[in-house]
Amino acid sequence: MANQRDPGYPVSDPVLHERSPELDFLYSQIQALTTDTDVAAIRALLHATPFREPSALASLRTPTLWLGGMMDLYFPALALPALSSHAPGSQVHLFEKSGHSPYFQEAEVFNQIVGTFLSRHAR
Repeated sequence: MANQRDPGYPVSDPVLHERSPELDFLYSQIQALTTDTDVAAIRALLHATPFREPSALASLRTPTLWLGGMMDLYFPALALPALSSHAPGSQVHLFEKSGHSPYFQEAEVFNQIVGTFLSRHAR
C-alpha cells in the first residue's frame, strides 16, 4: 500500500505504510476528516508563540515525562534529552518505531512507560 498522505501530516512517518497498514489506513481516514483544516494558519500561530529559553524548565516542580518518536517529521525526538536536562527529575523515552503518535504506533510500550511513570509518582 503506497502512502498517499501529505508527507507533512503530523502522524506520518517514512515507513508506517509498510510496517503497519492498519494504522496507515486509520491515519489516512483521520486526514480525510480534516481536509478543511487551514494548516498554514496553524503553523503561523505556532511560529508566533513566544519563545522561552530551555533554562526556564528548571522551574518545573512537577515530575515530567518527555516522549518522542524517532521518526517524527515535526519534532526532533533527539532534542528531548537536551531539553529534559533542564527539568529536574524528568524522564525521557524515545520510541524507535514511531512518528508523531507513539500512543498509536507503539501503544503497548507507550502504555507501559506512562503507567510506570504515573505509578512511580502517584501520591
